[in-house]
Parts: sequence; structure tokens; C-alpha cells
Amino acid sequence: MPRGDRRKNSRSGRRAKDPHTNWRRLAWLFGAYAIYLSVRSLPDAVKSLSAALKTLPSTVRKWFGKEPVAPA
Repeated sequence: MPRGDRRKNSRSGRRAKDPHTNWRRLAWLFGAYAIYLSVRSLPDAVKSLSAALKTLPSTVRKWFGKEPVAPA
């Protein structure tokens, strides 16, 4: 039995049974997880920065072989 003109029923593109991945939602989840990790590590970053600033005069002394200039 002839089916007629096949051009009327396009087979290109996504089929109804194809798995659908919501890439936008996945990107938002990845971004939220990255922010969570950044916020979680923030206290350690602040502690290491404050420790680095406390040792800054000795680092300057080591680099240049003299004391840092005192503010006026």
C-alpha cells in the first residue's frame, strides 16, 4: 500500500523519544557548585593572606637586603 509523499513528514531534528538534556540547567548547577566551593574555601584564603601580609617585611628584607621604608 503506497504511503504517499514522504516530504510531508520530515524525519530531521529531534525525535520525541530522544533523550533530552537541559544544558542550561546543568550550567547553572555547575556555576552554583563553583560558588559554593569558593565560599567554603574563603576563610582559609583570608587566613593565608593575613599570614602572608605579616611576613611581608621579612620577605622584602630577603629580596632587597634591607628594611622596608617606614611611613613618614
